[in-house]
Amino acid sequence: MDYFAFFGLPRQFFPDQEKVRRAFLIKSRNLHPDYFSFSLAGEKQKAEELAGINNQAYQTLQDEDLRLAHLLALEDVLPDEGKARLPQEFLMDMMEINESLMELNMEPSEEKRVLLESALIELEDKLRSAVIPVMQAWDSGEQIDLQPVVTYYLKKRYVHRLKSNLDKLGS
Repeated sequence: MDYFAFFGLPRQFFPDQEKVRRAFLIKSRNLHPDYFSFSLAGEKQKAEELAGINNQAYQTLQDEDLRLAHLLALEDVLPDEGKARLPQEFLMDMMEINESLMELNMEPSEEKRVLLESALIELEDKLRSAVIPVMQAWDSGEQIDLQPVVTYYLKKRYVHRLKSNLDKLGS
């Protein structure tokens, strides 16, 4: 399901969030159960299904990560699971961070944990900053290769896993 089309919005990495919210509210009002209280069971069930899609569409388009994954899937540019190729240099950097995580697990240190967390946040910001111009160009209608955005998405997922593992060490 194309959530952008569901809301009548263009596919964009950075959609106008006020337009997303308004489209959601309009659909919510039109799909409200009170409108279907005297309807046939099939119509009521269809409205309930659409209300569920409406909620899912809103959650997806409001969240940058979910929206990114949704848009790349709609554009059919994501590689099949397990077939993604990331640059060797990036993977080597991630291996070093993984080693730091293992060391931190064996010898807990709040100072090292904070430094590692800061490094991951900085890396994430650097990756995002590098790809924003490509995403903005695509949003403005330029026909460009989305491969840099795909690479960003895959790297971001990797960094998120590392951050999640770091969070587990802190708990």
